[in-house]
Amino acid sequence: MTGKSLLPDLGLVSTCACQDIAALFRIEDKEYIGQFDGSIAVSVGQTSVDAKGLMTIPLNIVGYTTTSHIKGMGKTTLDFDFGRPVQPSSLKSSKRSSFFPATQTMHLNILMRAESLPGLTLRSVRRGTLINRSATSFPPAQGSIYSLQKPVELEDVKKPGKTRAMLLNVNTEIVEANTSPKEVKADSGLTLFRSSREGFVLKELSQNTSLKFRLAEKGAVKITIFDSRGREALVVAEKAMLAGEQKVTFDGRELKGKEYYYQIQVDGRNRTARMLLVNG
Repeated sequence: MTGKSLLPDLGLVSTCACQDIAALFRIEDKEYIGQFDGSIAVSVGQTSVDAKGLMTIPLNIVGYTTTSHIKGMGKTTLDFDFGRPVQPSSLKSSKRSSFFPATQTMHLNILMRAESLPGLTLRSVRRGTLINRSATSFPPAQGSIYSLQKPVELEDVKKPGKTRAMLLNVNTEIVEANTSPKEVKADSGLTLFRSSREGFVLKELSQNTSLKFRLAEKGAVKITIFDSRGREALVVAEKAMLAGEQKVTFDGRELKGKEYYYQIQVDGRNRTARMLLVNG
């Protein structure tokens, strides 16, 4: 072990492109459904450990906006309300032996604007919470789903006290996630080849165990394998690579556990996924 960790570093910023396939609103007695596309960004706070040995990583919202064109509502935008305090979101382990799978919550004070409500800005009466109870990595893996814990009432910012709309249901899906201490780029240019929905399932751990991926453009690549507790187990490769399909080999006999995570870093941008080892 080298002492490095799969867990996110303090101060790291993760920005995720996301979509809501069927966000459900109610305004007066009518319901509207829209598909939203946008992004959410968080910065990583200081990890803490409770009396039971469970770790919690605070996540502070630093950006959130998503937009849709909804029949009956017109262009509709949801933004984060930075004018009101909200408790940090979090990523919390569920057992001591392995940080992942973990529960990730995203606490949002929401601002909403819609063409069908000209001149009005609505805000959430109470915070909304998106939750994923089976997070397998951070930044979250592509396809991860975050569901609205309970409906959110929306009131007029200028005339609070009366509910003007309701956000009834949201299932936010992660489309792409990137990390950088300073900036986040829209596309990591990396495609992973998976052998199952669970990630990579390796059935033969040999001296020439291989991982395959494709790069959109040439770049500096580092591939690291971490154990189930987030500790670095093996550096597979660290070198410049050309665009196109790539394959790296490593000695899989060094891995004695059943579950690992591999992280591919391209020019400082990370992609992490689960890897299961099945002997025989």
